[in-house]
Amino acid sequence: MPDHKEFKSILSENMTHAFSRATALVCMVAIAIAVIGGPFGTFETMTTPLRTLFWIVIISVSVLIGYSVRALTMVLVGQDKPLAFDVTAILLMTLIFAPTVWLIGQVFDRAAGATVPPLNSIYLYVFVVSLGVFVVRRLTPGIEPYNYAFLSDEAGSLPAEAEQIEPRLMRRLSTETQGTVLRLSGRDHHVEIATDKGIQTLRLRLADAIHEMEPIEGYCAHRSHWVARTAVVDIERDGSHKIWLILKNGDRVPVSRKYRAGLEHAGIL
Repeated sequence: MPDHKEFKSILSENMTHAFSRATALVCMVAIAIAVIGGPFGTFETMTTPLRTLFWIVIISVSVLIGYSVRALTMVLVGQDKPLAFDVTAILLMTLIFAPTVWLIGQVFDRAAGATVPPLNSIYLYVFVVSLGVFVVRRLTPGIEPYNYAFLSDEAGSLPAEAEQIEPRLMRRLSTETQGTVLRLSGRDHHVEIATDKGIQTLRLRLADAIHEMEPIEGYCAHRSHWVARTAVVDIERDGSHKIWLILKNGDRVPVSRKYRAGLEHAGIL
């Protein structure tokens, strides 16, 4: 069973995308196309005003259910299994949204005599549309953090030859602390560098230290903190607002709202 607090937190984060301007724009375009095209027989059985209202309701509800399903799937499956994630999400969307469409159709039928397809047809329509939406999201760069395994050998990871290149920052460290860099933390004009061997502080700007970490994959979690992707082993949440990344050495790195979206796209959150 999914953890209630974790699901509530993830759902809250997903709903910020559901009510974003980008989602609103996509909804308006989809509604306009549906009203003009009148798919699934709505052009023949509904007047233009009724068809407009019907598709406003259907598409708005689909967005809310879609992001709720995505949040539930993130808890049940996780984001690092893209194929299992999409299969689960598509099935959940079909099972939940199809009866919802049918019920909405019954309301329109009783109120205005608008005929809607039978429930078995609606299940098929919802499945096909959901399949298209989730696959397009997966194949569009920047939307989902991982791609299907058969399209990418190691989605979300650096090539092996890149991981073997030593970052320039390593040359600044003493012999005792040279090792795998876990995090960088900026304090005034100094940077605290935590490796798996220890901690060393250098007089250096955080931005310069991050630049010298190339080609190691890492992300800013806070304006004062950068973490290596491979260093993150767990996530700690306190409600829907406070999040910490737990590193291999036990350090807790706070995640600020500014950098949360980037970490979500990277599949870390």
